[in-house]
Amino acid sequence: MRRELIAAAVLILLLAAVILNSVCITRLAEELTETVDEAEASFDAGKLEASAAKAAEAAEIWNTSAKYTHVVLVHDDVGLLSDALFKLVEDILAGDADTVHNTSEMVRLKLRNIARSETLSPGSVF
Repeated sequence: MRRELIAAAVLILLLAAVILNSVCITRLAEELTETVDEAEASFDAGKLEASAAKAAEAAEIWNTSAKYTHVVLVHDDVGLLSDALFKLVEDILAGDADTVHNTSEMVRLKLRNIARSETLSPGSVF
């Protein structure tokens, strides 16, 4: 009976860790999406410096979370999103509206995919 209780406790702890990870990644993705949206809005308003600063802020938020994301996310996802965020800063500084909008959308798509892949669902369990 004691082994079964220990096994149940371990399973409950694992489930809690998965839920906590999902919440953390979702919040990070939402925060980054909002920052990228603000950068894009600043760009559209003609405020290139403010836009570049917001995009750089998004890249810094992502880099600050690197210790966590490198452990829980697929390495390719981490690298691709890092590259996309730095590309966004470069595109904003270049001033090409089409490229900025395309890169912003690419970043948002990558963030949605990361958040979706970390969400607990029956398909991820069975």
